[in-house]
Amino acid sequence: MQAELQRLQQVLELISLDGCQTNALAAHFGEQRQQPCGHCSWCTKGASRIPQRQVSRIDDAIWQQVENLKDEQPAMATNPRMLTRLLCGITSPRLSRNKMTGHSLFGSLEHVPFAEVLSKAVQSMDVGNAVSEDPQLTQ
Repeated sequence: MQAELQRLQQVLELISLDGCQTNALAAHFGEQRQQPCGHCSWCTKGASRIPQRQVSRIDDAIWQQVENLKDEQPAMATNPRMLTRLLCGITSPRLSRNKMTGHSLFGSLEHVPFAEVLSKAVQSMDVGNAVSEDPQLTQ
């Protein structure tokens, strides 16, 4: 996984390079070129800009539905990864077997990165466990 991320980072560096991309690619394979190629994105348009990633927000209304779902489907309350797969719209044999791929929450957070949804799911389950385990937190 880490090697794949590094390769993707190299691609991003290549397309956002402030110089001839063809020359950079040729240099990667050991060939040194002196003149710009004249046909890559940088040569034809100048500096490339990678658009900024849009900030994704987890809607409170959706999360309220998630809390209600935990009452209907207790297995969701103990498995943050399965809940995240449901919300991000990623099928699994268990979700299919429980007919959750047809649920209204399936894919409702597909625009939010998986890691962010997983973090929120873990956090909400940890908070729920802390409340149920510590009587002082419920007062």
